[in-house]
Amino acid sequence: MISSQKEHPKSLTIRTTFNAVFICVLLGTISLLIGLSLYTTSYLGEHVHHAFLTAQKASAPASRITDSELFAKEIMRVYRDLTPEQRAKMGTQEYRDYFSGVAATPAGYDTWDITVHLLSNFIIDVDDVYLAMYDEETGAMVYIVDPGEEGRLYPGEWEPADKSSVKKFLGWDGSGMLYDFDNTEKYGWMCTAGFPIRDENGEIFEFLLVDVTVQNIFPIMADYTLKVTAGILIVTLVTAWFSSRYIKKSVAGPIDRIADAAETYVKTKEAGIESLCFSDLQIQTGDELENLSHVMADMEKGLADHEKRIRAISAEQERINTELEMASRIQLSMLPHEFPPFPQIRELDLYATMTPAREVGGTFTTFSSSMKTIWQS
Repeated sequence: MISSQKEHPKSLTIRTTFNAVFICVLLGTISLLIGLSLYTTSYLGEHVHHAFLTAQKASAPASRITDSELFAKEIMRVYRDLTPEQRAKMGTQEYRDYFSGVAATPAGYDTWDITVHLLSNFIIDVDDVYLAMYDEETGAMVYIVDPGEEGRLYPGEWEPADKSSVKKFLGWDGSGMLYDFDNTEKYGWMCTAGFPIRDENGEIFEFLLVDVTVQNIFPIMADYTLKVTAGILIVTLVTAWFSSRYIKKSVAGPIDRIADAAETYVKTKEAGIESLCFSDLQIQTGDELENLSHVMADMEKGLADHEKRIRAISAEQERINTELEMASRIQLSMLPHEFPPFPQIRELDLYATMTPAREVGGTFTTFSSSMKTIWQS
């Protein structure tokens, strides 16, 4: 029983330290997730805002280029006149020849060339700036002008577009920022921000689109996670160390001292030694443990006083019993102990007994006496 009490503070320290570590890890994980969410939101928001502003700024000069509206509408007219089989040849020279009549004219070539040089000036901290138009019927994004030199897409070439993205761009009401995220096979995760260019009737005939890849956010997030995890580990170890020391000093230590005092108390009582085991603990934690030590000290003093009273009562009772035993012996000594009491007188027999109510009787009771007279002739 005493051994289990001595092991209890150790297990308490371990459990409390484990709880502290668990709480640190839990709070650290929550902080990491919140930090990642805020960082990702801020990072993406910054890129989206930059891409949308670039599209908005570039749309104004692009819309003022001579014959840009006619060029875009002619490209879309040719695209819509193609059959699905002809559109499936996209990327081949045969497909490009379908649009050669539009781009080969002097006005068409000049519009394309001027637009390419204009849009190239806006490719700063973005991946691509280009003109394109969404076709809701075929669910495609048709390129009008792409200034990119590597992997350039020529007028009329297209890429499949998600129907929700097509409706989002074509139905934009001008509030907020116009953008969409897509996981492409070639570039990975990419943000496409756009700004519509309208004719004099308010109809959209093309979009100025800006692409920004956000694929590099994942290495940044991994680096952030590694740094935060290392910080959480350091904080957890420091917290566990301080927590274990604090628990040993303020909780486990006082409990261990109270347990040792209880063990000493039992041993001194078994050995019959008078000592105060709890009064000298001097536990000053300012909490329930200090109150417990005071209660144990008061109990110890109360038990010691009670034992003194019991010993005094026992000694008095023993004195009374001794006196009663002496009185009983005195009373019994008054009775004859030899029978017959007068062996030389055969004519006389004497019998006596005494039965006290307790140790000592108040009076003698004679049960029988007889005198035998023998007449001899």
